[in-house]
Amino acid sequence: FFHVEDGGINGYSNQAVLERLRLFFDNPEMPEPLGDTEQTRVVVEDAVDYYPEDSMDASEPTYTSYYSPGILVAKDREGNRVIYASNEHCRVKSGAEPASATVIHKSLDGGLTWKTVNYMDRLKWATIFLVKDQMYIIGFLKDSDVWRGDTVIGRVNEGEDVELHVLRPNAEISCMSPLITDEMIYLPTDFGMASASVNSNLLDAESWTVTQSWDQLVSREWFTEITGKSLVRSGTVQCMEASAVMGRDGAVYGLYRTECQPNGNYAILFRLSEDRTRLELLQEDQSLIRLPTTVSRFIVRYDAISDRYICVSNWWLTKNFCRARNALGISMSEDLIHWEMLEVLLRDREMMNAECACWKNAFQYQDIDFDGDDIVMTIREATGFTNTFHDGKYLTFYRVKNFRSLLRPKESKHGLYWMD
Repeated sequence: FFHVEDGGINGYSNQAVLERLRLFFDNPEMPEPLGDTEQTRVVVEDAVDYYPEDSMDASEPTYTSYYSPGILVAKDREGNRVIYASNEHCRVKSGAEPASATVIHKSLDGGLTWKTVNYMDRLKWATIFLVKDQMYIIGFLKDSDVWRGDTVIGRVNEGEDVELHVLRPNAEISCMSPLITDEMIYLPTDFGMASASVNSNLLDAESWTVTQSWDQLVSREWFTEITGKSLVRSGTVQCMEASAVMGRDGAVYGLYRTECQPNGNYAILFRLSEDRTRLELLQEDQSLIRLPTTVSRFIVRYDAISDRYICVSNWWLTKNFCRARNALGISMSEDLIHWEMLEVLLRDREMMNAECACWKNAFQYQDIDFDGDDIVMTIREATGFTNTFHDGKYLTFYRVKNFRSLLRPKESKHGLYWMD
């Protein structure tokens, strides 16, 4: 905040100064959030050793960045309603990630205060989920090499060491949003959709059926043929960080984030075959869908009360940066293919123009869960003094109160760039 004297600044009148500020900071394509989600912010963890300028000096220690947020509304052993949040402590040095660990936090007061209850060394890109009131975690366990390791799964009991079992050797995995039904669990992994009976031993790799990889179905040429758009010279279409959902036809679908720079606002929808052994493309090129998102992780969940699919994703602030993550919005769909943008939930508050803000600020890699009439979220947040939007300086918690009040038609659309 600043005060403009009655005489204005440098000969400009108050009105002229404010108009220049409005033109510099305001972005009419991305209006202010109408709700109070921003005011519910709670810092779960703050990277107190975040000094990115030191990363270029080999004599200085690395700094911590927070990755892979997770959230889970559950009950603890005493039957108390509890919110669990997970995140990764990643040590960054000159662009490399030499060390990682995943921690789990617990809140008994709706997210206002938190304490750490579990710690897992070398675990990256982890996801927590609940099967029959038992918490599990799946992630990528690194070995001594920065980018080598195994996909592992473990049963989590609060305050106890977590024994991790190899689900798939020599395989990376990224954050995901699984689907758990009364009978089955579906994990939309980077190497295919994995599924198992909830009554089986989920720690045993033999309990899981895994499909072929997505890369046997889509390619750079496939994307270009459908869209008529080119990718960056060295780029290809890559699927990752998916949400598994049940379709209205009773089939299971995996909705994958896709790397398709310099383009954004695309996702790839795969259907799981009835025997759970194959991923399938939809007919008439419907698998490549228009989803309101930049090139970043999004989360899709089905809300039974509203009978709608809900998506929380990053929206465009500027047409020139498809990876922008400094605004977060909520969208809805009836069929997983056609999406309607509803409302901005969060946007950055740094005093810089839209172009600069994209490179320095982010509400990214959000995970969400339903908590009664609310949506609760954990976010990898980059704000304040940051070297890049990519590195999370905070793990933050937000609450979207009475989110179903947002599921209504709008007279005007937000973020029109995504339709280009």
